[in-house]
Amino acid sequence: VLGVGTTGYAKDILHDVLHADVALVETVAHTQSALRFYRDPHCIVDVGGQDMIEYALLAAAMAVVVFGFLPQTLMPTVSTIFSKVVSSFNAS
Repeated sequence: VLGVGTTGYAKDILHDVLHADVALVETVAHTQSALRFYRDPHCIVDVGGQDMIEYALLAAAMAVVVFGFLPQTLMPTVSTIFSKVVSSFNAS
């Protein structure tokens, strides 16, 4: 490993914890990479929201595990809570 860089919402915290060489905004990192690896880049696109997809998948995985261990009498309550979580992801 020649160096460590951090990006994203936790870039500054991770920079300090990992003693990283640099903490950059993601679009700056994308721009610097494009300029280094391509002769004349014309457009750099950052499609955000990937972290929200990961959070939704994590919530779904946790729900599957929880559903497997809870008594059947609690299922309607857990289902209602999970539906509210899903709705909040869809609203944002």
